[in-house]
Amino acid sequence: MTTPSDVPLADPELLRTYFFVPGYERDPAQMHAFDLGTLFTGAAREIDPNAPDIDLTHPRPPGSVELIAVPYQVRGAELVRLDARTLHDSYMLSTGVLRCGHLPDGVGPPLSPHIPIILRDLKSSKYLGKLTIHAVEVPATTTPADLSTVADEYAARCGLAAGGICTATPLAAVVLDLNTAALGAADTVAPRCVVVYRQGADVKQFVRITLPELFLYHIKSRVIYHEVWEHDFRTLRDKDAQIRELLVRMRHPSKLSPDELLTINDDLTTELAKLVTAIADVENRVHTAEIARQNFTRAVAESGLAVAGLPEITRCLIGDWVDTLTEQADAALGYRRRTRDEARVHFESLQATARVHESRETRHLAIVMSLLTCAQVAGVVLAAVGDGAWPELLGKGVSVGTGIAVRLGLAMGCTGGLFYIAWRWLRRPG
Repeated sequence: MTTPSDVPLADPELLRTYFFVPGYERDPAQMHAFDLGTLFTGAAREIDPNAPDIDLTHPRPPGSVELIAVPYQVRGAELVRLDARTLHDSYMLSTGVLRCGHLPDGVGPPLSPHIPIILRDLKSSKYLGKLTIHAVEVPATTTPADLSTVADEYAARCGLAAGGICTATPLAAVVLDLNTAALGAADTVAPRCVVVYRQGADVKQFVRITLPELFLYHIKSRVIYHEVWEHDFRTLRDKDAQIRELLVRMRHPSKLSPDELLTINDDLTTELAKLVTAIADVENRVHTAEIARQNFTRAVAESGLAVAGLPEITRCLIGDWVDTLTEQADAALGYRRRTRDEARVHFESLQATARVHESRETRHLAIVMSLLTCAQVAGVVLAAVGDGAWPELLGKGVSVGTGIAVRLGLAMGCTGGLFYIAWRWLRRPG
């Protein structure tokens, strides 16, 4: 009886796929500093110096379209290949290393990946992550149970983490290692899997397109998860704290001067706009993650996979990530939306208080202007009485003191009457 360890392995292949998105740079100044067409062309010419240029300036057709395919080239005892293609809104560059013939028993990975020189130390926000696939062939007579066991053993030999998800498809047994210990930036998102298939099974489409497409959505969901946690949630917390500080400062707006109200109003307007933008960013990322889940489900349906463990694969590849992100985003956004609404109420109250202050200042100014006008009128009255009527009063025997009193009385009466009229007009309702 043949045990799983005795099942012969043949034609091991190691495929590594790099995922990119076009035009994705946080710094607009770096938007065109990294050209994917130049990178793909350089990687292809490392294998085949006669590879043509890859032009990515034309509109991308929907679905998956091959951009270039460099067939296997002999590299010592191994064969090396490369291809690049579109995949919906992304690009992927794949390299493959194949060793033909029986794989001898041993310890450690049987193959090393081909890493184009141009991709080493790659730093770009357009880069999402990479997928490594270890594929190997077993005899066509291998039973389903042995197929899964061989897949586990080969996964251990290739260095995949113990306890990975192992499931069987009609074509092969697949072991997944999502590398969830690395939840950092995109360059650490590097899931791996092992595919052990029976001799004669056509796994080319499955290994080169179906699996990369499923893992693309997985990587996207992880990148979104990381960005929301590391960037968007921090921005939400900072803007929320700044708005809360402003709200504390304006608890008693009637005690603030107009200049202080104007300063707080400007600061609150700025921070409120930033908070609204941060909330919209999180909502957009959650929406993008939901679209990735829908596309994942569609891709599985179109692939025709009938896998007993498919729900578990779906949950681990994308379901848990999107569900966790949605739950945490709902909690964070609920609190920040309350802060936003509270800030808007205070903002309207602040504007009303500022209008009251402005109205008071306007009335005070109007009173001062009324006093000045009354003083001018008094001067005119005094001048008129002194120049015209005063000599006649003296001629009729009126004393100088009485004349002065008359002059002052006329001036004060005229001034007081005008001021009273102005005061009543300023105090009118509305």
